[in-house]
Amino acid sequence: MKLASVMPWRELTIEEQRRLKMTEFIRIRDFIGEYLGKSFLYKNMEKKKKKKQFTLMYILGGGILKEDYIVRHTKMIVLIVILLFFYISNRYTCLMKIREIDYLQEQLRDLKYESLSISAQLTGNTRPSQVEELVKRQGLNLEKATTPPYKLKK
Repeated sequence: MKLASVMPWRELTIEEQRRLKMTEFIRIRDFIGEYLGKSFLYKNMEKKKKKKQFTLMYILGGGILKEDYIVRHTKMIVLIVILLFFYISNRYTCLMKIREIDYLQEQLRDLKYESLSISAQLTGNTRPSQVEELVKRQGLNLEKATTPPYKLKK
């Protein structure tokens, strides 16, 4: 049926043309539905979504794993969990290494102070006056040289 054949005495407005097309579409849809043995009502074509309440028992019971969003994004969720494990293990190993570095730096500092005190004692003990005093205390019969040292030439 053509649009102009419905009311040939005047032109149809755009709104009237739209309504006419819509009623024609509904008639065709209902005819096809009856032919196939199904009733296609316009409100039945819309999806009715159930509102699910996310209770604690629903989450702990595993019902949330059946949700459409979770099922569609399973690979991404697994990837994120694996990356989380790598992040946690990397952080743990870094913390352990930082503790070890701190411990070794503390030991190094202690050894430097010990080395410094030993070198100070050594310089104090090798002064000529200290050496003479040690020789006298030990009872060694050594005397200080009266002639200056000289080089031997070949």
